[in-house]
Amino acid sequence: MFTDIAGMLSAVPTFIPPGYCLSCRGCCVFAHSGGDWSPRLTEDDVRMIAGQHSGGEWRDGEMRLVLVPSPEGRACCFLDQTQHTCRIYPSRPLECRIYPLLLSSEAEGIRLYVHEACPYVRTQQGTASWRSYLARAKAFFSRPDVRRMLAAQRPVLADYSKAACELEFVCDVRTVFPDDLLSCQSLLQERADREPDPSLMLSAWSFAALFMWQDHFDLIFHQDKGALWVEARQPVGSFCYFASSTGGFLRLPDSCGRMENVSASDLSGVDLLRWQVEPRGHEYVYRREDIVHLRGNAFKSQRHELNRALRAFPLRWRDYQPGDRQASLVLLERWLDRKKKKIQDDMSLFMLEDARDAHAVLWDYCRPLALEGRVAEDASGRLVGYTFGVRLNAAVFCVLVEVADPDYPGLSAWMFHSLAADPAVEGFEFLNVMDDARQASLAAHKMSWNPVRVLPVCALRKKEGYVQAC
Repeated sequence: MFTDIAGMLSAVPTFIPPGYCLSCRGCCVFAHSGGDWSPRLTEDDVRMIAGQHSGGEWRDGEMRLVLVPSPEGRACCFLDQTQHTCRIYPSRPLECRIYPLLLSSEAEGIRLYVHEACPYVRTQQGTASWRSYLARAKAFFSRPDVRRMLAAQRPVLADYSKAACELEFVCDVRTVFPDDLLSCQSLLQERADREPDPSLMLSAWSFAALFMWQDHFDLIFHQDKGALWVEARQPVGSFCYFASSTGGFLRLPDSCGRMENVSASDLSGVDLLRWQVEPRGHEYVYRREDIVHLRGNAFKSQRHELNRALRAFPLRWRDYQPGDRQASLVLLERWLDRKKKKIQDDMSLFMLEDARDAHAVLWDYCRPLALEGRVAEDASGRLVGYTFGVRLNAAVFCVLVEVADPDYPGLSAWMFHSLAADPAVEGFEFLNVMDDARQASLAAHKMSWNPVRVLPVCALRKKEGYVQAC
């Protein structure tokens, strides 16, 4: 994780090519339009500039770049107004480095914008490369370590909201999911361990499966008279992520009109006069010993895939390390690109884009979440696959994610088999590989591994005319 702005800068997604006319830098545009705006500097910015340009000028007290007269008004003191280039480009400040992105500190929090006045942006908006860039930028600024860094630097971020007519909103850079909520992990664990039949427990009861989506929701835990539920809030509304039952009945917050992650056993405690049941696909549970041994005709195709991988290339299985993050990100981008070419509907594409945020959380919180993370390497030491899982209850290990290089046939089968045989997992009877996202191809693939449980997953929606939760 990053410890200073200088470290973060090396990973910021870039868009404008080096050498492009830098007179369109935001400080110049705002100055030319008659404003008195210039970038505030972090302490790291000052050190970087001073270290390479001892004669540079900045307003020491306010930590801002100095604006100097120019033919169009005023401009940054480090702008070469003849060549239209930046004189300190290699050590330019944070705000300059991320341009045309703008981080705006506002009453509601930090927001990420694009400055549409940038000439290069005007030529690129609407293109595939532009959409890809925004997706990468959103994923980067949603990372927990980046958000922690920005929260600490918030006093030096400007408020751009007054120039809304020149800005395109990208996303909210939410405050970091509070670490003290990791204590809620024990609440869910206690509930999961009370399940009479552990193999029927949905993956939603894993705190890690909830926590990995922290960038998309504000998660609120509720407890009342033995009941436990989690409310997921967004600007457009809220819904109940899941709830436990008390006395055979589900209890929900009155503010929630929808509840996700309802199991078949939960439905017995639902008032169907008030709630409409909507299918959400299935989760798949395997007997771990079946995956380890792959015996009989039922696993003939899986043995073929496993042997195919073993014959084609030597592979190494080892623990995930923090230094694997960048290689994992590179692999994930390739994997996502390959997947998107096979998908037609917008909802599935959105879910794939959201996967960037979820996987980043697992990379960054592997230890606090008590995850088992493993990577696969080829003979050259190149990372070609990774997987993360966590204890669901005493009998079930939940596989949260698995990404395998699509250019390595049989690798996915080898990884699943290796995880099932891993010493950290051998004490579990079952493996839950989560849901099929209602995708027929994914459901068929998961069925091909011969699950011993196929768990229906439903949602509940209040019927019109009923305003009070049961």
